Amino acid sequence: MIVKQKNLRVFEIEIENEVEFVNYINKNSIILGRFLLLLRGNITDSITNFLREQDIAFFDINIIDKSSSIFNTKDKSDIKAKEEIYKEEIRVDDRKIDNIEVEEESKLIFNKTIRSGEEIVSDRDIVIFGRVNSGAKITTTASLEVFGKVDGILECMGEYLIAKEIGMGEVIFNGEMIEKSVFDGKIKKISIENSLLSIKEL
Repeated sequence: MIVKQKNLRVFEIEIENEVEFVNYINKNSIILGRFLLLLRGNITDSITNFLREQDIAFFDINIIDKSSSIFNTKDKSDIKAKEEIYKEEIRVDDRKIDNIEVEEESKLIFNKTIRSGEEIVSDRDIVIFGRVNSGAKITTTASLEVFGKVDGILECMGEYLIAKEIGMGEVIFNGEMIEKSVFDGKIKKISIENSLLSIKEL
């Protein structure tokens, strides 16, 4: 028997309208394909077949019996603990990360190149002063600033993203794929203003 510990990243979605759900998945399939979807609500056979065709992993949490041993409904703190699937992770090919500082316990700063095969996953703000090489990936639910050339993948779900030059890499901000042509060697800040994507030169 082989047992491996895995960190699982999930999106929980409550389906109220099938058409809206399908449109949302089609629009955000690039980022959602990297997550497990926990689905509530009206999960029809057509939705199930659609997700399988899109090769998106999902689980119907309507079938969970809240009175079962999975969740102890008498202890709300226990429910919260067991539902906390995502844990902060900094994984670098099982190697130690060098030249990293933590400021005010809320920001990660890297004064180095993020090499191919390295992956940084966090819920803190991240600042990188070096390059992000091809095969490297940065994911954060907070804000992200990268001042070197990006040939890897940036995935930011926070308030803003700052970057300067995108080579072979990809930039995903709050589920939207950002066109490489936006980054012309000048520092750009991407954010959401009045529900619309905002791109400003700094």
